[in-house]
Amino acid sequence: MVLVSVTVLTFSSLIYFAEKDSENKWSFLDSFWWGLMTLTTVGYGSKAPKTAVGQSIGGLCALMGIFILALPVPIVVNSFATNYKNRIWRNEVMQKKQEREAEGEKKEGFNMKDMSSKVDPEIGPASKMPKKSNGEAGTTVESFVNID
Repeated sequence: MVLVSVTVLTFSSLIYFAEKDSENKWSFLDSFWWGLMTLTTVGYGSKAPKTAVGQSIGGLCALMGIFILALPVPIVVNSFATNYKNRIWRNEVMQKKQEREAEGEKKEGFNMKDMSSKVDPEIGPASKMPKKSNGEAGTTVESFVNID
């Protein structure tokens, strides 16, 4: 916004000094309005530069309007599209993960958290773990000798 304001003021000043001695006197407000309309490529207004210098300034003002306003639009749109695709992808992955977890619970009747608490990956299910002398599951030197 600051860049647009500075550019409008710059071109308004240039056109004011280029057209102040022409047939139609330009006030600074007229030149400001012309600069804003030309820079934003709206093109509305009854004033138009008559001198060659004024017309060349008008052409530069229109080109600067394209560079300042129109060229950043594809960059913003591309960034938006990339973020949107990433969000859609993350939602799809999360949904598939939830579906797999729900499907696993239906087939097995338990979830992975229950399974990991009942099975020790190194020894096996808790029912096959060696028992201590007091009946609790645990490992002793004697229990290693009697492993199935």
